[in-house]
Amino acid sequence: MLKDTIKVVKNFQTLRQFIEDLKNQMGIDIPDIYLRLQQSDNKDVGQSFLSDLFWSAFNLITTVETLQGKEFIAWILGAIIQDIHDNIGNYPDLNKTISEFIERYSLTLTEIENQIAIIISDPQGNWGKTFTYGSNVVKVSDFDTFDFVYGGVGYQQAQVMVQKESKKLALKSCFPYDRWKIAFWFGEQPQKSPCNQCNWGCDGYEDSRYFFEDINAPVLDYDGNQIAKNANDYISQLVAIKPAYIYINEPVMAINCRFAQGVDGEDIKQSCPNGAYFSEFLIVEGRDNFLNDWTEFDADVAKWMFKDDGVGGITNPDGFVDRYDFYYNWGLDASNCLWKRQFPPDPNSTN
Repeated sequence: MLKDTIKVVKNFQTLRQFIEDLKNQMGIDIPDIYLRLQQSDNKDVGQSFLSDLFWSAFNLITTVETLQGKEFIAWILGAIIQDIHDNIGNYPDLNKTISEFIERYSLTLTEIENQIAIIISDPQGNWGKTFTYGSNVVKVSDFDTFDFVYGGVGYQQAQVMVQKESKKLALKSCFPYDRWKIAFWFGEQPQKSPCNQCNWGCDGYEDSRYFFEDINAPVLDYDGNQIAKNANDYISQLVAIKPAYIYINEPVMAINCRFAQGVDGEDIKQSCPNGAYFSEFLIVEGRDNFLNDWTEFDADVAKWMFKDDGVGGITNPDGFVDRYDFYYNWGLDASNCLWKRQFPPDPNSTN
């Protein structure tokens, strides 16, 4: 039993260091998020938000192929968070305002460390102790079946995954949605009044619109010189110049408002089976005030947060936000319209 006890203690010591590394890094990252967004709101995001954040982040540990005992590690962390969430009265005051978010974050991780420390100090006394996370049950003794190596490849991959997921969810929680709106031109006939898809309707911010006869063919400039290998390569180049934007290729397989009057949509679909309408979108501040100039989202912040170009290419390995997910799923004003633009309803459908 001595050998097993030593392995359990070593693995839990590594687990405690994993939490300490996470706490130290997020102590830097979370204030950075608020600084970059220039947020001053003092609204309470609630301990439930932190619980959801950690559940999501710790679940990613199970995807690290090179990490031994990944399920046990993720389950025990999830179980401890579950206990903190369900029995909040047994823990120090975690009901902080958003201005003290980093303190609450740190306290929550400290409570995880405290529970791990109990096991480290008396492994034999806690040998059969169980932790339940959803339908998963893990015992302290399960930690003698693998080696959790500090600084190993699996450890580092798990740490990066959890850090990025935590940053993304923290940013998603405090993003100033009332300040930034999606701007675009709705086809060839901009609406004059708001529709029921968003608060502001469709506006006339000039975006880039173009038709690719073949999205797989080289892209040429007006002089016939090749400037990109294909449509997606062209998008990657544009995002490098305008990092806060998103560019969408809408295939002609979907009939939509981009077919101008007098144009036979069916003819275009047959003559250009790989054709697509190319659109440019962005988020702006001040879209509700047409008397003032609109402000585009900060390019440096976009470079920091986005990890990709929206068409499969990684533009920033340190980024933590998926561009497509941000524009479509974060609840930005007019995101429903944007989805409707790309996937318009079938005009022949009865739904």
